[in-house]
Amino acid sequence: MLTEPEYDRLPGILRRIVDADRALVAVRRTIAASVLSIDVARGARRELTHRRALSAEAERLYGHRLAGAGPASA
Repeated sequence: MLTEPEYDRLPGILRRIVDADRALVAVRRTIAASVLSIDVARGARRELTHRRALSAEAERLYGHRLAGAGPASA
């Protein structure tokens, strides 16, 4: 878990990835329900697609795939 000062020092794309990972915790909890509405499933897909796009953008920016143990990889 990042401390607030560590989070504040993150460059833009990495901060957006951390924000997306934090939002994914709630998304994953929601999609774990036994019955989901189509709207909820579409919203979850949109969030996961957004997170993948951020990772691809960071990979292009830094020249290699970023890896970690955040909520997106759980």
